[in-house]
Amino acid sequence: MDVYCKVVVPRDTGLPEDDMVMDWAFFCDPLGASTLEDLATWLEAFYSSVASGDVGYGARTKSVAGWTCSSVLGDNATAKFWQIDHGPPVNLTFLEQHAFSWDAENGNPLPEECAVRLTAHGVLDGGEADRRRRGGWFLGGGIQKDAAAFPVAGRVLVHDDMLTDMRSAARNGHDTQVADTAWSIWSRAEAGLIPVVGGWVDNAFDTIRSRGPGPSVRESWTGTP
Repeated sequence: MDVYCKVVVPRDTGLPEDDMVMDWAFFCDPLGASTLEDLATWLEAFYSSVASGDVGYGARTKSVAGWTCSSVLGDNATAKFWQIDHGPPVNLTFLEQHAFSWDAENGNPLPEECAVRLTAHGVLDGGEADRRRRGGWFLGGGIQKDAAAFPVAGRVLVHDDMLTDMRSAARNGHDTQVADTAWSIWSRAEAGLIPVVGGWVDNAFDTIRSRGPGPSVRESWTGTP
């Protein structure tokens, strides 16, 4: 069964449009009685554990959620699961939802628009079709200011520690998947799921739609006649 999942982390504003939202897809064969609950537990480990055993990828400093701010994000996330009904993920049948812990840390956030993208991909052949075999999600709308580094004068980049932590979380998650499931990418072009075999995180911040509270102060001016 093709399963679509949306992970939602609520913002302090209480407005759904401000929530941090990340999309996933899984192939489940079979979909057992506890499969979706097990996937929610896997997602919790992906985001909130500092996994060991990442040989060759550097020592981890924080969990993925640890790079976000508890001052603006809730301490729980929700994983909502749907069955993909023979088409792009707009034809969905709701299955279940499960809450899990989101272990954000104290700190001040970067601007709401700043995000870091985790890219995942299936088997690539170097051709034009490769872009159809990539997917991922943005971690944004509450990232710790410590995620920013200034290794090059005049340019703000994602801190190397955050790159290491997200990359290691992805590899460890891939290598510890729930039995009878496969972390996958939904390909609209191929109208099906493609199993994830690798991916990357780069050090350029991405920009997402502004999230969080609107302005609290507006300074107006009027020209002299």
